[in-house]
Amino acid sequence: EGGASDVAEAALHRALETAARVKTRDAAAGDFNKKALPSLLRWLDATPLQFARCALGLDEAGTAEWRGRLEYAIYERLGSLRIDEFFNVIVEFPDSLPAVDDLRRCLRRTTLHDRLTSSLRGALQRRLLIPGAPTSDIIEQYRLTIRALRALDPSGVVLSVVSAPLKEYLRERKDTIRCVVTMLMGARDGDDELLGADEDDAMDVGDGDGSRSIAAPPEEWEGDPEFEADEDGRDGGTGRPDGDDGGADGGA
Repeated sequence: EGGASDVAEAALHRALETAARVKTRDAAAGDFNKKALPSLLRWLDATPLQFARCALGLDEAGTAEWRGRLEYAIYERLGSLRIDEFFNVIVEFPDSLPAVDDLRRCLRRTTLHDRLTSSLRGALQRRLLIPGAPTSDIIEQYRLTIRALRALDPSGVVLSVVSAPLKEYLRERKDTIRCVVTMLMGARDGDDELLGADEDDAMDVGDGDGSRSIAAPPEEWEGDPEFEADEDGRDGGTGRPDGDDGGADGGA
């Protein structure tokens, strides 16, 4: 009887984990301007977890164990989805800030960091660092990459890994300096990410004469303490600061 019960429990877990992954894909794929995680975690509590509790007669400890297992499935699936889409998330930044915040929380709960850096480096190589791409477009995408990755990882670890091929490629382009200067001449206040906020953390770009520089971030991952304020993700937020109602509701 115990063996049959174990088989049934394992089958139920696989079914509910699959449902969680499908729900995550359907709720979040291609939608970057609102958080998906809060509504997914609310759905988890309201539907799969209640089903498991009734079907298996779970007590409080058993319910907590199942919640942890199913939550991980959501974090892993949503994190993987956002990583696969992150080039497009960067293109749409800052409107895609809620998707960046979802990914940041997923990275805290999973081991997807290496996948993020390798996937984004590959996407940049395939879609941006190609002979036919105008230098101005590459620089603009680099500027957005800096902004998005600073929002994702304030320590700069991910940016330092991902930006290396971009910087090397721009060094080889003869019109990089001219394009940077042109962009800076027309930049609004606060749009000077390419120069970096701290001159001590800058690296030369161009032909080696040091005439322009870009940010070279620090070398250790540091989380954003503010992001831990609502760790369970059930706030329905949009990834915008308190007091800013410019985003959509977190429901999917």
